[in-house]
Amino acid sequence: MSDPEAPLTISHSGDSGLTDSHCHLSDERVFAEADALIARAMNAGVTRIALAGVEPAEWTRQLELKARYSDLLTLNFGLHPWWVEKYSRAELDSILHELDTRVAHAQGVGETGLDFHSKRNASRFDDQREAFRQQIRIAKKHSKPLVLHVVQAHEECVKILKEECSSAKSMGASDLGIPILVHSYSGNVTQLQEYLRLGAFISYSGTLVRAAQGDGHEKTAKALLNTPIQRLLFETDAPDQGWGDPENSDENEPARVREVYEAALKIMELPLQSGLPALAEVVGKNFRRLFGALGNVPNDHGSAR
Repeated sequence: MSDPEAPLTISHSGDSGLTDSHCHLSDERVFAEADALIARAMNAGVTRIALAGVEPAEWTRQLELKARYSDLLTLNFGLHPWWVEKYSRAELDSILHELDTRVAHAQGVGETGLDFHSKRNASRFDDQREAFRQQIRIAKKHSKPLVLHVVQAHEECVKILKEECSSAKSMGASDLGIPILVHSYSGNVTQLQEYLRLGAFISYSGTLVRAAQGDGHEKTAKALLNTPIQRLLFETDAPDQGWGDPENSDENEPARVREVYEAALKIMELPLQSGLPALAEVVGKNFRRLFGALGNVPNDHGSAR
């Protein structure tokens, strides 16, 4: 890792459970299976799962899951940039107003951000920008961490974050006044440094598994090696971003986050047996810092109610 002042060691806190820092168990494609997916995750040693929101209906399903798994789940409500294209500007205003009124029931805001992939509707990029700015302001207003989705728009994302920055600073928070998580990081090292200067946490997904297998994604592996361990998180982004058979690439679930940790250890050239519990402990602490810095401390017993 790039931070020699923070070696990967176990502090004997007894917490070596795995964290999936970003997934979508409230997605309508898998919501009916959520109980089984959560049971498999817990059996695989996962003790913390963060759910990401994309639109109001999913926020409601998150709350249903939280009622059953209070200690396990951390909720994030947001309007995903893909969903911006689905709504008129008047509808977007209404949804963002709803977010402002409902976000008190979540621990974070997101996922939000910018996606300028060629598959997206370029005529709605300005609406993406505005929805992003509004969600930054909602997160600041309610003192909630901000979870980012950024694809082919890292420079623009950083520009907007800097423009929205305030002078308010607090321990564990960024210059924005709130913690930031960049989920499923896809940028290069130069872009990574910009996020780190904003105090962001960086989460890596199944692309690390492909990188560790020698299946491309060298850029992501290099970014991992330049991410300080105090800013590091891992995720599945389930049910998407699977990394097995390309014909079944969407078959993914939180129980598989262990494979992401193992891939990271391989890329970092660290031993699996001692490295996995050490890395899990560091990531768990990072997760609590991310969501606990502003008083949004998730319960952390890893048990279901």
